[in-house]
Amino acid sequence: MHDSSYTELSEDIAVRTREVEKLRTLLDDAEAALKEKRIERASYAPVNHIPVDVLKMILEAGHIEAHPSSEEDWSFTFRNTFSLVSSRFRMAAVQTPFVWSNIYLHFGARDQGECTRTPMEYLLICIRRSCDYPLQVFFEIWCRRWDCQCHFIPIVMSLRQEFRRSRTFRVVVHGEGTVGNLRDMTGSLLDELYLDCDEYKPPSDGTRPFALRAPRVSRLKVFPDLPSRSSIPGPPTLQDMTSLILTESSEVICYRRIHQNLRITGSLSALDLAYSCVVREIFASNQTISLPSLRSLKIEGDGNVFIHLIDAPSLATLYVTHPSVPLAQIVDRIGEAGNFPALRSFHVSECDGSSEILDPGRFMQSTPLLERLDLSWYDTYPPPFANSLLQNLLGPLRHGNGSVPWPKLRCLTLPESFTGLEDFLVSRAEAGNPLIELRLQNAMFVGDGSGKDMVEWVQRLRAPRSSRSPKAVVYDYNFSHKSKISNHASRERGGCKCDGTRQTRAVTCVTVLSVQPSNHTTSSSPPIEPNKDYLGSEGASDIRAPEGIHWQSIRCDSSESLEISQLHARTMETTGRDQDALKSLLRRQLYAKLCEEVVVRECEVEKLRALLRDAEAILNTRHVERAPHAPVYRLPVEVLSRILEAGCAKLCSDRDEDWTLDFRSSFSMVSRRFRDVCYQTSIVWSSIYLHFGTRSHGRGTPSLAPYLRNLLARSGNRVLRIVLRSSCRCQQCITEMEITGSALSGVTQRLRSLRVMVHDRGSSKILAGFGGMAGPMLERLRIEISEECGLRDLELAPIFSGGVPRLAKVKITPNLLDRSSIKFALPILQGIDKLVILEFLGLFYSVYCSQLGMLTSLTRLDLTHCSIFPDTMPWCHVSLPSLRSMSVGRAGDIAVYLIAAPSLTSFFVNHPEAPLKKIIYRIVEANRFPALQFLEVLHHQWLSEESELCLQFVQSTPLLEGMTLCGSQDSSLVKDIFQTLQVSSDLWPKLWLLRISGFFHGLEHFITSRAELGSPILDLRTICGGYFRGVNTTEMVEWVIEIFIFGRLLLLGYWGSSEATCTIRGHPSSFKIPSHQNSTPISSV
Repeated sequence: MHDSSYTELSEDIAVRTREVEKLRTLLDDAEAALKEKRIERASYAPVNHIPVDVLKMILEAGHIEAHPSSEEDWSFTFRNTFSLVSSRFRMAAVQTPFVWSNIYLHFGARDQGECTRTPMEYLLICIRRSCDYPLQVFFEIWCRRWDCQCHFIPIVMSLRQEFRRSRTFRVVVHGEGTVGNLRDMTGSLLDELYLDCDEYKPPSDGTRPFALRAPRVSRLKVFPDLPSRSSIPGPPTLQDMTSLILTESSEVICYRRIHQNLRITGSLSALDLAYSCVVREIFASNQTISLPSLRSLKIEGDGNVFIHLIDAPSLATLYVTHPSVPLAQIVDRIGEAGNFPALRSFHVSECDGSSEILDPGRFMQSTPLLERLDLSWYDTYPPPFANSLLQNLLGPLRHGNGSVPWPKLRCLTLPESFTGLEDFLVSRAEAGNPLIELRLQNAMFVGDGSGKDMVEWVQRLRAPRSSRSPKAVVYDYNFSHKSKISNHASRERGGCKCDGTRQTRAVTCVTVLSVQPSNHTTSSSPPIEPNKDYLGSEGASDIRAPEGIHWQSIRCDSSESLEISQLHARTMETTGRDQDALKSLLRRQLYAKLCEEVVVRECEVEKLRALLRDAEAILNTRHVERAPHAPVYRLPVEVLSRILEAGCAKLCSDRDEDWTLDFRSSFSMVSRRFRDVCYQTSIVWSSIYLHFGTRSHGRGTPSLAPYLRNLLARSGNRVLRIVLRSSCRCQQCITEMEITGSALSGVTQRLRSLRVMVHDRGSSKILAGFGGMAGPMLERLRIEISEECGLRDLELAPIFSGGVPRLAKVKITPNLLDRSSIKFALPILQGIDKLVILEFLGLFYSVYCSQLGMLTSLTRLDLTHCSIFPDTMPWCHVSLPSLRSMSVGRAGDIAVYLIAAPSLTSFFVNHPEAPLKKIIYRIVEANRFPALQFLEVLHHQWLSEESELCLQFVQSTPLLEGMTLCGSQDSSLVKDIFQTLQVSSDLWPKLWLLRISGFFHGLEHFITSRAELGSPILDLRTICGGYFRGVNTTEMVEWVIEIFIFGRLLLLGYWGSSEATCTIRGHPSSFKIPSHQNSTPISSV
């Protein structure tokens, strides 16, 4: 998903629902545009929902990626594409010249399907609509020569002037060829030419095809017969060639012809030679081909017989595939010629290694910079070639002469392990030239095949590290075993053997060890279980990594999960934004697969959707155990790791309600593979949830003490967030808490967040065992004491004996502010920044207010969930000089009466029990909030018209900038305030945000007058039951247009009971309001 696309889905565990829905909608639209070949099947597709600019972006991205780096990516045809998707999609395509500059036409027998236009007609359309953009042309001809002469050739030749702006030109002819008749077609922009013909016959007049010079051609692919008959551009073109591919020929070819074609390509940097049969000749020394700029060489088949005659001093990468001669002979020739001194990567596949290298030392000396060696062979046992090569690698080290063959060798790939490999690895490590990456295919290790035996073997390999060996950074041992699923869902896996006695020091410095599955199963070795957690299993619990070594992963995955992970790794990287997600999904072969690979594209969309669902199941759930059905094994390991990292960081946010993750029953219920990733993610284990009581001591439930020790060990040095819940005072629970308190006493310096929940009488005493647990790093504290716990049982003072200088946020139940707890409450709470008093079934006594007065540093106070205050008890007024934000609920009038906050800027009232008139009166009475800037009142009762009180309220809050009055069926308060504001233009001069219930006459006059006076309302939002009651929609639109004359109204929003939010930005034409049945629709104005 790149860079990048959920990028992002992979970086945030709580992906916003809105973003996921947007992405899904765009995927729906894109899928409908991609998967339907027939217009009647795609008639239901909501393609019209995709913005035109997004459609153009998709089309342009498709053009950019359609540049044919290989002919397999080139299968786009225009004859059954845009017009069969939707008319709107086709209109966007017509307006995009990029699209029509990619021309793919096949002409002949395959062209007899359902089509409405001939290929030539579409060719003319493409030429016309492509404007002046460079062309990419691909002609595939399936007809006889006379047929092409009559239809194809005349039309194409008539357009040769247009084709001279081609950047890429490809012609593939099946049958008797017509390449000889395509004359004077290339131009100065051509940089890639590809010609292929089954049966080539030169033109009767002796001229060459593509006779026009093409000085910019850098990639050329021709069948060998063609250049031998003087039918490609002449020497001036080949001199500037940077990439040349000579493909397989049905006829034999001699080296002399190859030499003639290559000796003039001085700028060639990439060469691909594939010949099935090359005539054996006696090569003269003066026939050596000099390619000074060549950096990549691929040779297949008989081309290997003259590899030693290619002089490439800058060659860095060499691929040898299916050589017709033994590999030892090729290596000996390269060593003797010494023609590749800069070789860094040598890849050999499907070779014959039956003979030994005559002089492997000479080959190593001729390639001293080699860094990667990939070898494979036909046999299932090490061939003489490999033995002779590795023995020569090990020889100088054994004698201790100080010379190290291939000192820069870091990566080695072999088909299987064999005797001497462990000595080779250890010797290179001790010599200071360790191998960093070792990959073994079809590896068989001696042993019983159990996961524990394999893990113990790996640990023994790493234990005896030499003092001269460099330190390893990360170790990744991946034992990957393929599996075959039968009709009965049974699996047959390859056995593994591990020689634990001999291979004891093989990979002490190997950073990456990848052991791929073996196709050979032994009856004595039970199969390795895929997705099994060998490190976390009980059998391997005693395995410990040596000091200074970090286990990254030891895992065993099925081939299916690896396949899907690799398939979707790129799509998960670039899905951070909607457009990037579309690019990531549709960019590669957007048009190449649009028609001819519809099934493949549908599968990719479905897989991506499944991936989104899987990730969403993990991302949007508080309890991981709620998503055990999610096929998490499809997610790539790196994506899982990022999800966990981001998710645990999200758990540390201000939303303490999300703090319910229980690690004892989470990850193992999802999948073993998910659990494997969790073991490697230290932040996962830094959030600890411990429940002491009957729930944690059910049948088969282990003790919490060893579980806690595991968490602390896996959390590394991360800061801790701990939740303690007690609901039992049995002896077992007391013992558990004592042990736990002892374990936590050593990590108080890392404790950042603490939540204590006590739900049983007497259990609060048990918490006294956690003495000094609140350390100097503590920033967030939440204490909940249920009503069942009497105040006499509350003894939490020992927890805070260490002091909490950084404590900033506290959530507590009112019990903790009682007289009996004042000794510990005051030292803790005096320096806090935010206090949230949770809901309590009892009453909020007056003594609590006296405690609040001591919190001089408090900036935020939340009393929304407190019960109503009794009016009959004596109260004391408190002043909170630093308070800037306060939220109150049902007891809002009492809170306003008791608390004076001269610095308060934000005041929120939700569902007040008393009428709003009473709250306003108390604000005005003592002028308690002179600095108030934002007032929000929800679900209030006014029930009177108090114009005098409104005037006093407005005058007492001169700095007000925003007001929200919503959730009430009675709009009299809003009317009273507007009438008050119209009395004088000096009232509330800074008001710019207004959100109210209802819409009535006089509002437009108020908005207009404010704009005229230079104090406009920049954000106006009205909330009502579906329509503007009593207001003609046409008049409303005319008023909005008049307001825009002043150019100051930026945002006007409307919410109905069932309609969507409508906004206006910058121009009245975008303003849309659901019309009333008796009024004129805005869309028609």
